[in-house]
Amino acid sequence: MTVYTPYPKVIFGGSTEYADNTISSINITKGRRNIYEQGQVGIATVELWTDASQALNVSLSESVVIQIKDSAGDYQTIYTGTISDLEITMDGYGQIGSVARYRITGVIVTGK
Repeated sequence: MTVYTPYPKVIFGGSTEYADNTISSINITKGRRNIYEQGQVGIATVELWTDASQALNVSLSESVVIQIKDSAGDYQTIYTGTISDLEITMDGYGQIGSVARYRITGVIVTGK
């Protein structure tokens, strides 16, 4: 049986791409969870782990695009939005290295 692994890629500002193990998690919420709720704006939350000595190249109001590979290996866009919130925490810091965690929230502009 063939194993499908989506391999996500996140693109900020149309040019800065992250597609490797720096992506900790991606969560996309769109629409409503049941027929009784009012439809909500689509929100994406992306968490990235980086070396704290190198700042992540993102800014508020930049575009955020989330893509995954389809079964043919081509990237397909599943979310397009604008960065609305940026949170940075230091998860580890020491002589041999440091880790910064970025939590980036985007609001939907268009989507599938």
